[in-house]
Parts: sequence; structure tokens; C-alpha cells
Amino acid sequence: MTKSKKFAVKLAAAVIAALMTVAAFAGCSLKVENPVVAKIGNLTIYASEYTQLFSSYYYYASSLGYDLSVAEDLQAFQDWILDLLIRDKVVVYMAQQNGIELTDEELAEVEAGVQSTYDSQVESYKSQVDSSITDEAEIAAAAEALFIAYMQDSGMTKDEYLETVRNGMIEEALYEKYGEIIRAEATIEDDAAQNYYDENLAEQQESYGEAPGDYYSDYVSYVNSTNSVAPFFIPEGYIRVKHILVQFDEDTAEGEEEKDYEQICSEIETHLENGAYTFDELIEMYNDDPGMESEPYMTEGYLVSEAITDSYLEGFAEAALALEEIGDVSPRVETTSGYHYIQLIERVESKVIPFEDVAEDIENMLLTQAQNTLFSTRVTEWVAEAPITKYSSRIRYYGVG
Repeated sequence: MTKSKKFAVKLAAAVIAALMTVAAFAGCSLKVENPVVAKIGNLTIYASEYTQLFSSYYYYASSLGYDLSVAEDLQAFQDWILDLLIRDKVVVYMAQQNGIELTDEELAEVEAGVQSTYDSQVESYKSQVDSSITDEAEIAAAAEALFIAYMQDSGMTKDEYLETVRNGMIEEALYEKYGEIIRAEATIEDDAAQNYYDENLAEQQESYGEAPGDYYSDYVSYVNSTNSVAPFFIPEGYIRVKHILVQFDEDTAEGEEEKDYEQICSEIETHLENGAYTFDELIEMYNDDPGMESEPYMTEGYLVSEAITDSYLEGFAEAALALEEIGDVSPRVETTSGYHYIQLIERVESKVIPFEDVAEDIENMLLTQAQNTLFSTRVTEWVAEAPITKYSSRIRYYGVG
């Protein structure tokens, strides 16, 4: 997905859900429908931007240490939200101050994103078009008319909407472009990767030796992270398995035929007995577990050991650990999720992963960390130096019950 399309997704929600409903400041009446809540030089942050971000973080406030029922905590949370917006906007301000501009190609991408955003909004109104209209072109025209009418009722013309989306996308593109320039300045020491490997290998050998389940936790974190490296040490006792899940249906829609579990299981068992298909082929044919359809699990299978039986449905890990030979398949195993057929694909050898195998991943991770730290530090410096004006009184309405 291109940057402009990513911006389009974000801005569609922000413009429609926030900009047009900014009067949601806890039912309080404001003289200006969308007041400015902060300025950074010639750039402005509007209440609509503030309300959008406030709403995004509102339900996570307690986990961030804020009790919104307490006046002081609510005010601190409001200020924190405004500061987040300022930190984003100051990057755009500094980009402009340093002469960063978008190329013709980047501007064309923005325009494509603007049109995509508008088209998506029109598309969402098609379900409201009179059902007597059947011609696709007429449906599209009617949907657009409904969307334009909604904007007009909200006090915004089509051109104003498009300009708002366009300006937001341009600012977002400048933010990304200048951020990349700053991050490119970051470096790491030549021996940083080796030092990181040595320190963490020693820690992992001690930790996993005492608590083998920690290896599984770290491995899952690595799989689910975009900025991590695999553990450098594998403790004893792990196996890898693949499985076929015939999942129980929670609800069967009215008129829909209920799944015949016995027939499906009988087919699988027949295929397993006569060897007409490989286990991987049977996974493709019958499996209902999406985990088996994504990497690395599709290739490597699931890790199982005595130390992590509680990480799986009751009965699954026990059946997997009972398998003896590579290629063995369990009999039908029932769990609360459905019926499973589990195949042992590897007994994982306890070993140290050589530095050479992970050096590139470590360097990439450390460099990314250095880039993020440098960028965050620069933003903090810019906030301290830039001409910033806050209108904090204009955000005190929001969140007050």
C-alpha cells in the first residue's frame, strides 16, 4: 500500500468522524465550531484533530496512568493528547523551515490518495440509495449526492472537504519525508551487534535453563514483532508440530446446513490411513486454524514442550508430546475448539544460534532503535525551540461528563 493510500484511510475517519462532529465537546456549546487549539508557526491544530486523537486514546487512559474521573488526571490527559499533536505538527513545521518539498511524483500520489478517500466515502453511501435504482452509474451518482448533502448539513462543501484531506495528506507526507531524512543520520558502533549478541546469549542461556517456557514467550514476541530478533539459545525439550483443526461452529445461521463433523473426520482419517495425500495437503484441504496458513507456522509448525502446555487448549499439548517418531500423527483429539490431528515434524535440538546467522537482524534492530531515538530526541528539541502557542482552555470541555 502506498503512503497516500495509508493517509487516505486515516484521514477519511478523521475528517468525517471528527471534523464534522467536533461539537461533541461533552455537549458544551462553543462559539467557534472548530477552534484552533494550538499553533506552531504558521501551522494550526484544530479541535477536530484533538477530538479524534482524544477518542482514540480515551479507553486506554487508565492503562496510561490517567483516571479521567479525577479533574487533575483528566487535565493532564488532555494536555498529553495536545502535546502528542504538537510533536507531530512540529516535524511538519521544521520540514517547511528546512525547505523540504514534495516532488511532482509525491504530489501526484497525494492527489490519488485524495480521490481514493473521496471515492471510499461515496462508496459507503451506496447502501442508502433507493433500491429502485439499479443502474450502477445512477447508484454511484445518487450515493455521491447523499454524501455531498451530508457534508453540506455539516457545514462543509465538497471543495472544502477535498482541500482538508489534501492538506492533511501533504502534511503527513512531509512528516514522513523529513523523518526519513533525520533517521538516516543515525549510526551504530561497528561492534554493537556482537556486543548485543554476547550479552543476550549469556542471559538467555541462564534464563531458559531455569525457565524453558521463557524461550517460547521470547520466540512468540519475535514472531509478532517487526523490530526484533529470534532468541539465540534454544533449550531442551521442545518439539514442533503441525495440525489439522476441524473447528466447531459456534453458531449456524438459519437455513445453513450444520457441519457434519463425523463425515469430515472420517474423510481425514481415511486419507491418513491410505496415504493418498501428504499431511500438508490435508491441511490445505481441511484445516480451520488460520495460524497454519501464516508464516512461520505454516512452514515450521508450532513449538510445544512440557513447560508450556498451558499455552494450548487442554489436551492439545499432551497429545502432541505423546508422539514418538517424526511424521507420526495423533488419533483424533477433541478440545473446546474442535477436533485435531497433530503431526510431529521435528524434535528441536538444544543449541546456540551462531552470531553469523543473526548478525544482520541484530544490526537492523539496533539501527532502527538508534533511528527512532534520534528522531524522538530531535522532536523534543524542536518542541522546545519552535514558536508554539497552546490554547489549553479550548480543550477543557472534552471528556467532562
